[in-house]
Amino acid sequence: MNCEYLPEIKNRVGSQIKESVNQSWKKNFVDYRKVARVELDGRSFASQFEATLYVYLKDMVAKGELQFLECQVHVYLTRARIPMIPDFKAFDTALKEEVYFEAKGFETEKWILKRKLWTVYGPGRLRVFKGSAKSFRMVEEIIPKG
Repeated sequence: MNCEYLPEIKNRVGSQIKESVNQSWKKNFVDYRKVARVELDGRSFASQFEATLYVYLKDMVAKGELQFLECQVHVYLTRARIPMIPDFKAFDTALKEEVYFEAKGFETEKWILKRKLWTVYGPGRLRVFKGSAKSFRMVEEIIPKG
């Protein structure tokens, strides 16, 4: 094989592989930054799912199971004050303690890291709901060790 054709072949094959990878990546990629914001009760929510969870928690407040529903509370994890903003915070009347709530349509690398930090440095229980606006459920309750 003549060596002068080698760079041309590498470029052609490399661009085909790159294009194939880009197409399959784009097909499976969901850009979470493009999720439409939702307005409800004079509040703005990051997604329909988050707004639906808000309605669910408001119903729990009306039933007396929760008190003082707050949205987008700033929490700092570790002494380095790594910020996290859980979707909601409320006082659970049965447990007699504050509980945080998080709606997760899908997980990001940031969330996975902050979830791990919450297990040690979180200020209280974190109830994680997964799903969509049409169907969701609580998948875990993180109780910090500290």
